[in-house]
Amino acid sequence: MDPRRSDNPIERIGVLVTSYCRPDSLQRCVSGVAGLTGVSAVCVVDNSPDPVRIQESTDFGDHVRVEVIADGTNRGQSAAVSIGLHRLQDADAVLILDDDTVPTNELLTDLKAAMEPGVAGVGLENQHCFRYNGAGPPRLLAWSPSLIRMEAVREIGPPESLLFFGADDFDFSLRLIQVGWRLKWLPHQLSVLRTGTFWPERQYFDARNSVWLATWRRSRTLPMWLLAGDMIWMLGAEARSLIMHPSDRVIRRAFRAILVGLVHGLVGRMGAPPPWILSGRGSPNEPPFESILL
Repeated sequence: MDPRRSDNPIERIGVLVTSYCRPDSLQRCVSGVAGLTGVSAVCVVDNSPDPVRIQESTDFGDHVRVEVIADGTNRGQSAAVSIGLHRLQDADAVLILDDDTVPTNELLTDLKAAMEPGVAGVGLENQHCFRYNGAGPPRLLAWSPSLIRMEAVREIGPPESLLFFGADDFDFSLRLIQVGWRLKWLPHQLSVLRTGTFWPERQYFDARNSVWLATWRRSRTLPMWLLAGDMIWMLGAEARSLIMHPSDRVIRRAFRAILVGLVHGLVGRMGAPPPWILSGRGSPNEPPFESILL
């Protein structure tokens, strides 16, 4: 039977949580995961240089297998998702969460209900997915929160680790579409804990990865071209701002990050970013949480 038309039920649910330098946010997320019903296994991949202990302080129950991967190595978001999916390969589907997402049983129930035959992944409606999807049915999912069918993962393979961070979820989604799977969006409200980390250099990843995917790899499709076009426009906007405010350090940092990202994407310099990209990220000491709705 064609797996894209499989009606195999989703019974065994795994949960994958990825994190980087947000210990309070991670603990809240994991506490929410512990309250989910019907979960058979949990894998936490913490890329923080100084990870905190969470397994001992959270009660999952004896029926849930829990694994925490936190050795002080920053593997990047895409590699963290790949590792977690591999550890949870005996699940029928995996709920993927960033550490700033607190899941609920209502969310998990809705995601499972939407996992119809032929659907490889279900996620929430997202402004970035809307913007870059183009006309037609959903072609893009953001990682968090999303429920991914493991049959589909086994067919197309893990996320592209060379992307390190950013656009790896879009690339994975497009690969699913290209082999015939479908995706679904849900109009579900969910409280998300945002920390507003100050990080102008983050735009390096959007610039580099979108250009690389649009020009070098399989994702020569409208979403990646739209994202790359946005980054080129943003570079121009930052250049104009820099001319008007030449001493503004934040503008200079953002301009440099986008420019270097575009160049690296064009020449194919992928993988871990230059050290100054990550060192520009805000302090690991988190500001107060802001609860918003997706």
